[in-house]
Amino acid sequence: MQHNVSHNFKALRRRLNYLIDRLDQTGRQDTSYSFYVAERKALEWALPILEKACQNHSTPTVFKMWTYGAKRNSELKTFRRMTLAEAKALSSGDHIWFIAIDGTARRLKVNGRVRRWRRSPDRFEVPVKYGMREYAAFDNTDLIRMLVELSTPKSPQ
Repeated sequence: MQHNVSHNFKALRRRLNYLIDRLDQTGRQDTSYSFYVAERKALEWALPILEKACQNHSTPTVFKMWTYGAKRNSELKTFRRMTLAEAKALSSGDHIWFIAIDGTARRLKVNGRVRRWRRSPDRFEVPVKYGMREYAAFDNTDLIRMLVELSTPKSPQ
């Protein structure tokens, strides 16, 4: 799994270098200039995070993140990264957490069965639902964004 994460990081690094070269070659008159600028900004923001995740992916680290919601609804929860085996063991109706672009943890519902491939056992795809109308599918490239909430023991009252 470490190879897949580092390979995806290298591909994103190559894409960022391509975008930098492309922006230097084209001027503002290019119709896709604003798209290139937006993608470059997103990659420049995400690559340091992914690089740190690639270095720390072998050991499941425990960290705290704010959950998404209004200020009164957001909480500081404890998470760890999801492993490949845990991602493959998900079933329809399970709830998972992931790291959003804004850096908060958001909760998703698994919306179908997990797809697996016989020829490449490390490959998977998890269909998810967020909110009322948003649907997506997580695969191996998104594994570093998938989280498992660590339950804190309730104090007896």
